Formats: sequence, structure tokens, C-alpha cells
Amino acid sequence: MALCGEDTTGGISQASFSRQSKTGRRRYKVTLDSKRHAVEGLCSVREACEFLSIGKSSLYSLMQKGDVPFCFVGKNRRIPRKALIEFTERVLEKGQISLSS
Repeated sequence: MALCGEDTTGGISQASFSRQSKTGRRRYKVTLDSKRHAVEGLCSVREACEFLSIGKSSLYSLMQKGDVPFCFVGKNRRIPRKALIEFTERVLEKGQISLSS
């Protein structure tokens, strides 16, 4: 996946990136509240997997579906710590989450 562009307006960062797939090129938009997430910090995919007690494939699936927001720092994905807490709260309210695509 390659970072295509970034637009920062009013503390909200919108990063768009594309992913090459067998069916063609897909575009995703990720919106992060940079002010809120800057205070909490970002974590690596490995740290997020440990926090959520899931594997990397499951986490990547959740990121692809948009359930867990992320951004790129260079070529590495980073997940806001606050987003992991909010995701966990949503899962606890529902009682379950679907990990399939």
C-alpha cells in the first residue's frame, strides 16, 4: 500500500491511500482527529495485536473494514491508542465482533 496524499484541515487529518488488488486499484480514506490522537500516541501493529489479543491477520482485516483506524508513518502502519480503547468499548457493548471480511 502506498500513501497517496494527505490533507490537514482544522486538526482533522485525512489521508488517502490506494491498494493494488487482483480486481484493480482500490482507494481508502482514513480520517483521524490529529489533536486527540497526538495526546494518546500511536502504537505499532504488534502492540495493537497484543492489546486486543488477536492475530495480525485479524487486525489487518479490521483495519481494512474501517473498524480500526490507522495511518502510515513512512511505510509502517500505526494505530491510535485511543482508537483501540474505543474499539474495545464498542466490542464489549455488542458482545462480539465479526473478524471475517
